[in-house]
Amino acid sequence: QRDYNRSKGRMSVPSMSANRIANEAALNQVILADPDLPQSFKEGILTAFSLLPVSKFRPVSPVGQILWDKQYYAIDQASFGNASPQDILDRYTQEVNAEIERLENAPPEIDPAKPWGALGIVVGLLLVYILWSLKKQGSMGQVSRQEALWGYIFLSPWLIGFILFMAGPILASLFLSFTHYDVLHSPRWVGLENYRELLGLQVEVNSWLPWKWEWEASDPLFWKSVWNTVYMLMAVPLMMILGLGIALLLQQEIRLMATYRTLFYLPAIVPFVASAVLWLFVLRPEGGLLNDVIESLLPIKGPDWLAGQSTAKPSIVLMMLWGSGATMIIWLAGLKGISPHYYESARLDGAGFFRKLFHITLPLLTPYILYNLIMGTIGVLQIFTQAMVMTYGGPADATTFYAYYLFNNAFFWFRMGIASAMAWLLLIATLILTLIQLRSSQDWVYYEGDGE
Repeated sequence: QRDYNRSKGRMSVPSMSANRIANEAALNQVILADPDLPQSFKEGILTAFSLLPVSKFRPVSPVGQILWDKQYYAIDQASFGNASPQDILDRYTQEVNAEIERLENAPPEIDPAKPWGALGIVVGLLLVYILWSLKKQGSMGQVSRQEALWGYIFLSPWLIGFILFMAGPILASLFLSFTHYDVLHSPRWVGLENYRELLGLQVEVNSWLPWKWEWEASDPLFWKSVWNTVYMLMAVPLMMILGLGIALLLQQEIRLMATYRTLFYLPAIVPFVASAVLWLFVLRPEGGLLNDVIESLLPIKGPDWLAGQSTAKPSIVLMMLWGSGATMIIWLAGLKGISPHYYESARLDGAGFFRKLFHITLPLLTPYILYNLIMGTIGVLQIFTQAMVMTYGGPADATTFYAYYLFNNAFFWFRMGIASAMAWLLLIATLILTLIQLRSSQDWVYYEGDGE
């Protein structure tokens, strides 16, 4: 490394090592022995090395990452004045201590034979079902049985892949949601404790009925992430309205229309990470492109955007609206499917633009409205990339969305049991919202072939 840097005309500063002996060797043999390095630089490196034996480091603790993150969160919360520093430290100290107590009072580890045995039973039942299906087809001719057999043979690669890489992890996640599992040790069965901790719901069953219900937000950040995600649902109707408006413009038959459609659709195919990095440059409070435009046109100071508690979520909504080209394509397909005879009849009756929009276009687009509503809701409930790349959940947890908090629990804090429970709660919430939308669609979705 030293010789390479010298060949480029650069100074060589070796990377720090976790090994003290390696650090001292690099200091003495590479830095201090290099006659080309300035003496002031060597003195600065010596000062840095002299501080290493007494410098602060991450506490050696089984919950070291949680403690480290909570200290950072405390600074963030105190900087925005959400509470006094002492109150914030006391709250986070209580949360870290609760995590330590969880480890100390953990139940015995689960016998590995039990989950494998349960998996074997599921696989056995699946094989029995396949054999039963083959036997049920025994009344068919020999050719039909051979076709069925070859069908299962050709299906087997997909079926094995589905069991191993999808059904298997799904069942494992369901099992882990009832355990305390930190990846490094075997899971420990805790029943519904993970769900009770997340929801803050305590049920005391002392008789058949009535049960005693108590609710207390034992994990405030969980409910904060729920609220942040629910807030982002406002982006769904905004994206639908903007996408429909663009589609209405782009359905006109004018010159270069194909080029215009391509330009409006381009943001939808940009990878999420790339678009997040782009919008970081646009939304910077100081020197950002959007604030430069605002301050050059108006005598006001631009908003803080991603750096402000009240503006962080609207900033991400603005970014999502930029990608409305994906819904625009669907709207455009729906508009192209509407017969022009309806508009001709309305025009002969003297109907204007808005009469045709609300009495012809929107009623005939209701299947597309339903589709965009369902897919948009599912997409927003899983919002993650923007928080991961742009804000890290800040400022002061303002963009800690549900999926991002789930990710932190799983891969930063190794609380896989909690993360699995969150995943299943998200699945249930998504399923309920989808069923509500599908059920309500019977009253407002019009299909042209219904004859109604």
